[in-house]
Amino acid sequence: MKHRIGLRLKTYRVAIALAAPHVAIMGLVLLSACRASTQSTVSSTPTLPAVQRIGVTLGGWAFYGPSNFFQNILMNPGFEPGQSGRVVSATSPTSSTFCDSGDWAFPSGFYTAATFQDDRVNTSNLAVTVVGTGTITAYSPTGCSGSPQFTYSANFTISANDQILINQTGMTSPTVPNGCNPASQGAICGPAPGYWWPNDTAYTTSTDADPNHDGVQSLQINFNGNNGAKPASFNYAADPPVGTLNFFPVTGPWQFSIYAKNVGATSPSCTVSFSRSGVSSYFNYTFTPTSSWAQYTINFNGTDTGSTARGTLQVTFGCLAGSTAGAVRLDDAYLGPDSSPAGIWRPALVNTLGSGYLHVGYLRDWEGNEGTSYANRVADQWARQMDTSGGPNGVGWHYSMPDLFSLASQVGARPWVVIPVNMLDADYTNLGKKIATLQTAYNFPEVLIEFGNEEWNAGICGGNCFRYNGRVKPEIYFAVAKRAFGVIQAGAGTAANIHFVGGGAPYGSPPSAGNLAYSAGQFIAAPGTTLPYYIAGAPYYDWCQNATDSQATKIGNLFNDPQGDTSQANIAAIVNALAALSTPMKLSFYEAGPSTLGGSDTTAGRLPIIAGAASGSADAALYLRSVNAGVPVMTPFQLSQLGMFAASGYLSCTSNPPGGTTVPLWGMAYDLDQPILRPRGLALQLLNNYAFCGDGYGISDLPSGIDGAAFQCSDGWHLALVNENSSSQNVTVSFPNAAALLPEGMVEQLDFSAATNTNEGSATGVTVGTGGSPTVRGNAVTVPMTAYGSAVVLPPRAVVPTPLPSTPTPKSNPTLTPTSNSTASPTPKVSVSYVS
Repeated sequence: MKHRIGLRLKTYRVAIALAAPHVAIMGLVLLSACRASTQSTVSSTPTLPAVQRIGVTLGGWAFYGPSNFFQNILMNPGFEPGQSGRVVSATSPTSSTFCDSGDWAFPSGFYTAATFQDDRVNTSNLAVTVVGTGTITAYSPTGCSGSPQFTYSANFTISANDQILINQTGMTSPTVPNGCNPASQGAICGPAPGYWWPNDTAYTTSTDADPNHDGVQSLQINFNGNNGAKPASFNYAADPPVGTLNFFPVTGPWQFSIYAKNVGATSPSCTVSFSRSGVSSYFNYTFTPTSSWAQYTINFNGTDTGSTARGTLQVTFGCLAGSTAGAVRLDDAYLGPDSSPAGIWRPALVNTLGSGYLHVGYLRDWEGNEGTSYANRVADQWARQMDTSGGPNGVGWHYSMPDLFSLASQVGARPWVVIPVNMLDADYTNLGKKIATLQTAYNFPEVLIEFGNEEWNAGICGGNCFRYNGRVKPEIYFAVAKRAFGVIQAGAGTAANIHFVGGGAPYGSPPSAGNLAYSAGQFIAAPGTTLPYYIAGAPYYDWCQNATDSQATKIGNLFNDPQGDTSQANIAAIVNALAALSTPMKLSFYEAGPSTLGGSDTTAGRLPIIAGAASGSADAALYLRSVNAGVPVMTPFQLSQLGMFAASGYLSCTSNPPGGTTVPLWGMAYDLDQPILRPRGLALQLLNNYAFCGDGYGISDLPSGIDGAAFQCSDGWHLALVNENSSSQNVTVSFPNAAALLPEGMVEQLDFSAATNTNEGSATGVTVGTGGSPTVRGNAVTVPMTAYGSAVVLPPRAVVPTPLPSTPTPKSNPTLTPTSNSTASPTPKVSVSYVS
């Protein structure tokens, strides 16, 4: 999410042909009394050829987000070590030490044995020189007068402001025995990061790992810890009871499996239970590990229904033995549905993203992993390591690049990969080669590659900012990014259809013509020939909302941002400025949507505006203005999120919210399983399914408060309109005298009784329904527009998608039948794959 202050506070079915003409409308139920129409005209030439559907950012691990994207609900199921990547702008360097200007302090020794590359940037001409690579030999979080100090070994001396790209894989996380406190230091505490520890010295790791999968270690339970032969159990919690739904519905056939091995322990046994707080356990299962690696499996039926009481899902696991000797090793755990029809991804996710629902055109994978390694970006779920680049208390669990490509292929989208900024040259070369291999497998029309996410934003860049004399200097980002693009392209070759995305640095949110043109100019000025195809900006809007504002004012600010950031004039000026450069570039939206974190309004006051029906039309208006301005790529933020805390002192807001005010700003989908789409998600669904196809055409002389665009597609003209006004009116649009069929069918619309209706917790406030028909005279089509409504009008016999069937009704619990098998693989058998 982007904000002016630079701080983050932060699917397919068989299509059917309609027997009757068809129209889609978003808005209130059509009213019989409408204002007299004025005529507008569709341009004779397209403003945006080959329109691509709107995409979405997937986001990082959170209980409502990617944590319920996957079949396996467990983070770090391979009990792998952690890994860390950073960009440190060196200060006070000597021949053996340097300090960290970013002051992201980790526990003592955290980066010992990490490898690094020294990139030296000449700020006058943006030339990047790779001085060499070396090794971190010691790390002190307070060694530089309270700031972090690195001790290094290399055949060169680091200079001030050198960009030190640290890349450490397989690091040993601080453990409870050596003083790490999970309560205060979070998931960096070991031995296996990712919430797989108790406060007991019995837990360590072993390099003896399950031979049926990849990965470098297993979790070892020694029978000589704090409690001797009965070590404290460890617990794994997910799906906190927030909101009105359980975001992990445990329904139908499920399975838990884990690999285990006894190493010299006397009569060891292990017990695992899975429950939802306030609800009876799903199972309680005991098994006895043998001296060889074996898989232990329990199959069960989940009993959750829509009325199941909210409660946290919890896995409790513990082992005991007959004496204080020996150990049990555990590896490669799975907990989730007992079949995997969509690979690693839950069918509910594929359904929501695919045709019939969001039908996304792009999948942007920003998930907070700007500081991981190449190996981690391509590893399956059994080998993938937790990522600690987000600060000392920020541990990430991320899906892989191959996972992203697979999902994009399943839903008909194009992948947008946000790559780490701390990789060594060899890693970027391998990244290019991997993209070429994946492209050969999937043959996407384009693959977007972005160098990090908001590297200008010191509040959220996870210690990966590019600094100079202690302050973020965007020009260094431009230089290093362009050089990395060249290395990646050389590795990929010319057939990979890569389009690089240049971050707008501090000038991308909100975007303006001068700022983004400056960013693009810096890319052009830097040495090298591999330039961005797109420059990224984030057109957020409606920054402040005050309790004293009327409802009409609040809704009006959604459509007409007081800052002017989402006006068509501003967006067109950016597009034109980028097109006028010596090397023309295109504007892309990496994020978009309301950003109403400031102002004095309460949670109750914000909810019906930001998550209300009118917010869907506000987003639709932004998309249509952007088509008219010529923006080819749009991805709002983000697929799934419940809410954010409002902020005091936000932007130019003149008042502050009450303490504890929350804001349901981001998230196209409130729930994936039903699914429940917020109005903004429904707007995206209607535009993607009914409007965004063929070439996009602007419309001149639209009445005040009306946004619109036309699309000439294979089945005829599609017409999209948004009414920003508080009253209904007719809009007449004249089409060019062409053979393409006019939009003159029935109406499908978003039904709601008030513009402030929401879908928070239930899909009944705003729904899709069928309405009336437009009027056609000659080449002119008149559409009745409802207050704050949006419409996509289709030609006769248009083809529309149908959604996937709903989630099956849960079955009753069968008798539990534990099994062990030393050769079988954990479910799912396909090799596979956090942000608070």
